[in-house]
Amino acid sequence: MVTVLGVMFEGGPIESDLDRDIARLRSILALATLKKLVRVIPDVLVVTNRTDLADGARALGASIWLSPDEFHFGTYLRQVVEQYRPEALLYLGGASAPLVTEEEFLDIVEMLTSCDRVVAVNNPMSPDLIAFRPSAQLLHVPSPDADNVLGYYLKESGLARVVLPDNPRLNFDVDTPTDFLVLGHTKEGKSILGDELISLGWDDTTISRCVEIMHTPMSEVALFGRVGPSAMWDVNAHLKCRLRVFSEERGLKALGREHRVHSLIGSILDMMGPDQFFRLLASHADCAFMDTRVYFRHWGKSPSTWDRFRSDLGDYHLISDPTLARFTEAARNAELPVVLGGHSLVSGGIRLLVQETCAMDSPSASRT
Repeated sequence: MVTVLGVMFEGGPIESDLDRDIARLRSILALATLKKLVRVIPDVLVVTNRTDLADGARALGASIWLSPDEFHFGTYLRQVVEQYRPEALLYLGGASAPLVTEEEFLDIVEMLTSCDRVVAVNNPMSPDLIAFRPSAQLLHVPSPDADNVLGYYLKESGLARVVLPDNPRLNFDVDTPTDFLVLGHTKEGKSILGDELISLGWDDTTISRCVEIMHTPMSEVALFGRVGPSAMWDVNAHLKCRLRVFSEERGLKALGREHRVHSLIGSILDMMGPDQFFRLLASHADCAFMDTRVYFRHWGKSPSTWDRFRSDLGDYHLISDPTLARFTEAARNAELPVVLGGHSLVSGGIRLLVQETCAMDSPSASRT
């Protein structure tokens, strides 16, 4: 029998109340995922700097490595492999694919036991759920700073790559406040997050307005940023709205392009200014979803977590960077609803909202 080790990394520094709120929500998701994972894989290790998560994970039967606030991803993962020496390893981040099912975990484990040299990823460009065999192959690839390039390194080292089934459960990674708000629009997300998300008082009216617009036949929905074909396919297959899409800089992190981003939409924002850009956008679309990280990089910005997340929440008056504050204010005050977020918003996030929109037409929804 092939030995498979499940490994979850979750943590990071907490520098503000907003970081603390995000950390609490991520821990809730991590524990919900662990409940499913430990029923499939007997040996699960959680690497974290959060004692509350460590206590909860230990109660579920997981082993714990307490880590410092700042640590190197590749170094720690190598140490895991060297100490445990499993034949195969399934890695995921704490808030990666929070809606993945127990059956989907079982399918991944069965694939690892039946294939000798394989790496399975939930996203070919920037995965955050990666399963591979042999685990010792990790010792023969560069040590990555983050998980999104690990799948590429393992593939280039000679492992056969398998892309896991293309569905939003496996492809929705929760990182930003917007991601939590999107998750909170789903039935399972509400059951996992409960009152914790509601208690934060984050405004989700913009997302709600966009869901209503997506439900309206022949409405115009704009998607900007690292938009993949699956998101477009889901909208076109299930909704009667029309899409306006400009996709650019896919693989921004995995291909190491953070410092070489040159965005067409970013250039238009430079020429027009954000106020005029959103006025023009309102004449072409009824709502918009924007992966803002492309434009931040286009502007040569590496914003703090605080500024990025406050931009997602529309709190422009709390943003320290004047360029980001001006952009966020213009989006917040635009004539059309504009949802700001990261890559997950225009990939798994939009696909979950398509499901939410379809549910509005279900028989059970009409009876409520």
